[in-house]
Amino acid sequence: MKDDPIGFKYDDLPRMLEFARENQGYSKRKLARIIGTSDTVVGLMERGEYNPTLAFLDRYARGLGIKIELNVWIRQKETSDDEE
Repeated sequence: MKDDPIGFKYDDLPRMLEFARENQGYSKRKLARIIGTSDTVVGLMERGEYNPTLAFLDRYARGLGIKIELNVWIRQKETSDDEE
């Protein structure tokens, strides 16, 4: 189905961003203009050479009309009998 979400690990984020941009038919320059940055920054992100803030990722996603979700899983610390 076309609207099914595509999952990526964080390490795959640059590849996912490039995929999403190309899937929308946007050049780096066009996306940069939409989100108020330079095409250099878009290229750096897609090569994994830029560490974006969550706010910037949100702007990037909105510019492409996509949704980026962040999931955090926290494991409970195992306690030993000594720590009680």
